[in-house]
Amino acid sequence: MHKHNFSSPLSLLQDRISSTKKLIRAAERHGDITKKIQSYLPTDFAEHCEFGSIRGSSMILFADSAAWATRLRFHSSDLLRYINNEYKYSLSSIKFKVMPLRGKRKKTKPKPFHIDRSNIDSIRQLASTVKHQGLSDALVRLAAITEKKSKK
Repeated sequence: MHKHNFSSPLSLLQDRISSTKKLIRAAERHGDITKKIQSYLPTDFAEHCEFGSIRGSSMILFADSAAWATRLRFHSSDLLRYINNEYKYSLSSIKFKVMPLRGKRKKTKPKPFHIDRSNIDSIRQLASTVKHQGLSDALVRLAAITEKKSKK
C-alpha cells in the first residue's frame, strides 16, 4: 500500500518562500548599491547610471548611452575607492555597459520641421549651378523633401 507524505508539499512551499525572501533581499541590496553610487556621483551623472552586478573583482555599471558611459569612466577610480570603503569590497575595476535605463527618461516629441521658403529656393538655385550631376540631383531631392516636410 502507498503512503501519502503530506509534509512534502509544505516543505516545498517553505523552500519557495525562503527563495523569494532571498530574491527580495538581493533586490533591496541591489537598489541600495545603486542609490549609494548615484548619491556619490554628480547629480547630472546619477540619473544615467545604474548598478549591474559584481563579477570577480569587477563591478559592472550600466549607463543609458555610450556618451554617458564615457563620462562616467572619468569618475571610475574615485567611485571604485568609495565603493570599496563603503562596502568593504576589494574590487579592482569598474566596467561600463550601455543599456537604456528603464523608466528613467521621457521620450520627447520631435520639434516641428520647418525651413523657410527662401532657404529652399537657395538649395534649388545651388543645385542648378553645380556641375556634378549626382550632387545636383541630390540637392534637388533635398529641396523637394524639405519643402514637403515644412508644409506639414
